[in-house]
Amino acid sequence: MKPPQLPRRDHGDASPGPVGEGAQRLNQLLERLGSFAARRYVIVIIGWVIILGGLVAAKQAFGGTYVNNYNVSGTDSDRGLAVLNDTYPQQGGYGGQIVFHSRSGKFTSADQSAINQASTNVSKLPHVLKATSPFASTKSGTVSKDGTIAYSGVSWNVNPNSLGTDYLHKLNKAVDPATKDGPRHRLRRQRGQYRQTSSDRTSEIIGLVVRALAACCSCSAR
Repeated sequence: MKPPQLPRRDHGDASPGPVGEGAQRLNQLLERLGSFAARRYVIVIIGWVIILGGLVAAKQAFGGTYVNNYNVSGTDSDRGLAVLNDTYPQQGGYGGQIVFHSRSGKFTSADQSAINQASTNVSKLPHVLKATSPFASTKSGTVSKDGTIAYSGVSWNVNPNSLGTDYLHKLNKAVDPATKDGPRHRLRRQRGQYRQTSSDRTSEIIGLVVRALAACCSCSAR
């Protein structure tokens, strides 16, 4: 006696389920989209350029500003900094350095006087808590052994990077006494450089054009 046999299912006649139909529609849609992009690549590239240009214009018109803030509210370090600023404001804030370098040997007496005056000028600027001349004390440790490099310590009550380029010009002007026919200087801030920044829109436009040309060449090669 033969064992009973289960009926066989003809997979060729099986209709696709809802999942298979959805994947098939998606594949067809992507195929049509790819075919259109290949046939009308010039229109597609122009469209992308217009979209990118619009995004750049929107960013320039409505975009925010970068924030360089290392404070995390509610942490022990943030509370400690608040106590330090309230109790000893001259020791808190954001620290930085103004580095002076003599171009002709050791600092002369005239150079030292000029740097002292520059440090005094910086201490009078807005948001400056203190500015200490490297020659305020012989044991300050802020002058190199060969006597050609020295730095002035500066503290701000705000992040100096947030003060803008106008403030940087004022800072450079305050240091002028130490730069006229004397040592060169460089501004340096902890955790980054405090320098003038600019918005180079020309480079952005050139980059967009180069990308569009590269895409055109790629589509033409295909």
